[in-house]
Amino acid sequence: MDAVEELQAIEEIKRLKARYCRLVDLNRRDDLRDLFTEDIVYEFQGWRKGRGADSFAGSAEDFADRRSFHRVSMPDIEVLSETTASGVWAMVDIIEYPAATGKQGSRGYGWYHEEYRKVDGGWKISSLLLVRHRSEELGARNTQG
Repeated sequence: MDAVEELQAIEEIKRLKARYCRLVDLNRRDDLRDLFTEDIVYEFQGWRKGRGADSFAGSAEDFADRRSFHRVSMPDIEVLSETTASGVWAMVDIIEYPAATGKQGSRGYGWYHEEYRKVDGGWKISSLLLVRHRSEELGARNTQG
């Protein structure tokens, strides 16, 4: 793989991650599924882990009654071969809880650790580990109209 091909792979993986964040925030489970290999292994440290694209997309249902805002930055992507790569992304997410909980939401800070595989000409996420280093509650919901 020459330098141009490597840079192209890195840019394609950056776009993949941008789509991931957007589709999670829009709760578009069917579209989200297409971003993963069939055998993806995933873990949201301390919360959920699983295997398989259907399982991952289904886990988004846990957020059906919540709104989320994901931001990732500082991608450290290493292309390992023509069909494999790995990456680490800094992340911040804000989760707004349903009004019935009485809580406003939470803000989390951490890192995504991922592996990617090129399948049928396109990059997909084959492994995802989200490690939160800090999480803070946003406070009580204002119930005063």
